[in-house]
Amino acid sequence: MENTPLVIGGNTGEIIPQLIDSGANNLLCDFTADWNEFAAQCSPAKRAVRRNISPRLIEVSTPENVYESAKGEIAKCGDFPGFIMGTAVIPYGSPTENILAIRQACQDSIR
Repeated sequence: MENTPLVIGGNTGEIIPQLIDSGANNLLCDFTADWNEFAAQCSPAKRAVRRNISPRLIEVSTPENVYESAKGEIAKCGDFPGFIMGTAVIPYGSPTENILAIRQACQDSIR
């Protein structure tokens, strides 16, 4: 099956049924949206879901805080079939170390 993402940011919880009906098989649960709503509706529909963490956190926080945030999202969402860790649109000038902290959290979670 071809990967067909549908990336609509913001709190899209109220339109999850329409997102599912779009035919996309990879939906976005942005950092402002409720993960539990997405998981409950997307699991029976067999849709992969990307969960973004806050781009502001990536821009201004420490690598340790970004790592912990990413680990927390992975712990909350990682059992969902088709879970994808995402970053949202990262502001220009965000510390590279913070982006690498997300990658490290993902790598540490699969070990």
